[in-house]
Amino acid sequence: MSRLAAVLLPVLLLSGCMNDDGGGSAHWVTAVLLDNGSAPAADSAGWRVLFSREDGAAGLYLYDYNFGSVRHIRVGADLVTRTDYAWAHHGDRVCVSTPADGIYVCNAVDSTDQLHVWSIGAHPRFLPGDSLIVCAGPEDGSANQGVRIMALDGSLRQQLTTFGSSPEPSPDGHKVAFLALSGSSLGRTLIVYNRVTQIFDTLGQQVLSYAWLGDSEMMAYEGQDSLRSGIYLAALGNPIPVRLADGTHPSSWPHSNDFVFATAEEGVSTGIRLRLANGTIESVTDFGSAPRMIDPFRLLFQSAGSLHQAAYFIPL
Repeated sequence: MSRLAAVLLPVLLLSGCMNDDGGGSAHWVTAVLLDNGSAPAADSAGWRVLFSREDGAAGLYLYDYNFGSVRHIRVGADLVTRTDYAWAHHGDRVCVSTPADGIYVCNAVDSTDQLHVWSIGAHPRFLPGDSLIVCAGPEDGSANQGVRIMALDGSLRQQLTTFGSSPEPSPDGHKVAFLALSGSSLGRTLIVYNRVTQIFDTLGQQVLSYAWLGDSEMMAYEGQDSLRSGIYLAALGNPIPVRLADGTHPSSWPHSNDFVFATAEEGVSTGIRLRLANGTIESVTDFGSAPRMIDPFRLLFQSAGSLHQAAYFIPL
């Protein structure tokens, strides 16, 4: 895929509001997408974005680039002040968990069309094929602890582990990563369960967040080192991760080994970086935090309570 083909349309649509001072060469341009928003999650096509609001009318919202519209998504009886959510790979459904009601699967067009999957689960994610989700039970010492896979109606429930939180399936669906309590206040242990071989692999310690890379064999994670957050690259079967840079919040695209992360110095944001599969690290912005990758040429990030977007621009 060429960068021109991937980003020309979104840049043309947004050209009236983009912050563009890159001159005549190819460069990244940014714009404010929403004045009030956080934790964005784009669908696989990159034209619809789930996000949270915690001020004013708090809850879960969906922004549609095609119409410039925003609508509130209500799940169960809860207005959903704090939620966790993800898109189906085909973009027709979303899965949502709430502290009060557990996990739901909703129609992306009509969110009132929803199934209550499990009353106590959290952090749901669709597996490739969109017929199953993986999620985690509460860490309360009960029999409901651990990572589970189940059908969209809550049936066919399979317990993978008796511990762990924040599960994420690999892009090929054969593996599930999750975080386990480690006894450290600085983070958790990153563990991968292979659904085919039923083997566990430990990839990192003192981990705060992580992201699968597209080959389903490597992961980028945020770990603590001497009280500083750093971005590490880890490979299955290799017990020694590589520290790439100071940084936080890695986010990837399931079709390549590129990923983005945020950087900071002494607690002050210094921007967003893109790490390409060939090892090159590019500067995307000099401000912002918590990036979410749409594809190698577009991303979303947060700054000063607003939701921003960045796109790679090639002048015609």
